[in-house]
Amino acid sequence: MRSLQTVKENVTALMKDNGELTSSDQETVEVLGQYFKDVFTAEETKDVPVETERELDWEDTSVDFSVESIIKKLQTTDKKPTDKSPGPDGIHNLLLHNCASEVAELLNIQVVL
Repeated sequence: MRSLQTVKENVTALMKDNGELTSSDQETVEVLGQYFKDVFTAEETKDVPVETERELDWEDTSVDFSVESIIKKLQTTDKKPTDKSPGPDGIHNLLLHNCASEVAELLNIQVVL
């Protein structure tokens, strides 16, 4: 097993600016740190454009959030919900598919201010 191990315990020696090899892990870290500092590009931030707020000409009156439409969407997302992995929210497709009616009611709740 040791021969198959890809991570080694020691850090490889690197050549310093003066041509000598590093003799300790600390020296190697310093050489790498200096290298990354030299090649890193710091960009100017004073000329970065600022996004301004603007009015959109879109109204959500045509979007249907009825319980029935939500159930239909959740149950027809995939033919085989077991073949898919969870989305970025961590919720598995199978759960949404099997609990469509319960989830639809929660998604349909409208907050009145």
